[in-house]
Amino acid sequence: MGPNGARGILAIDPGNDAGWSFWTPEGLGSCGLGPPPIPCIREAGVLAIEFPMVYPDEQRVDPNRLIVLAMNAGRHVERVLTHNTRVKVYGFRPRTWKGAQAKVVHHDHLRRAMAKVDEALACSCMAKVPESKKHNVWDAVALGKWALARVNTDSLAHMSDYKFGDL
Repeated sequence: MGPNGARGILAIDPGNDAGWSFWTPEGLGSCGLGPPPIPCIREAGVLAIEFPMVYPDEQRVDPNRLIVLAMNAGRHVERVLTHNTRVKVYGFRPRTWKGAQAKVVHHDHLRRAMAKVDEALACSCMAKVPESKKHNVWDAVALGKWALARVNTDSLAHMSDYKFGDL
């Protein structure tokens, strides 16, 4: 899946309360809130991270908040590369990987599409995550699942809005 035998996909939703997930070809390995654990970073062959996008026709979000979000995304990329220089980094705009669906609808579709064992693991990992923050982890789980379905087809690289050399 990744360079030098690394087998995992690390996905990060980089908000102030970042969510992360780690996927292998067998399914979800772990997920959580906050910085991803170093073992997940070191085992990742791919980092899939959401990068913000200003949609000029929609002023739902203060553009200044998106600047902070972009800085957070860059911080996460730097942290991952500090611990794993072999990882392939792909950045995706939200609409590239999840379309324009509302979070509640998107997360409902995700949970119905997930293997029951993966959903149970995600729920277990989020047991101590405050309810108001769980959406961040679900976004990371969804991004990781989306990336896993595309990583072996080369479409992941072609669909990436930002590749590491572009950052």
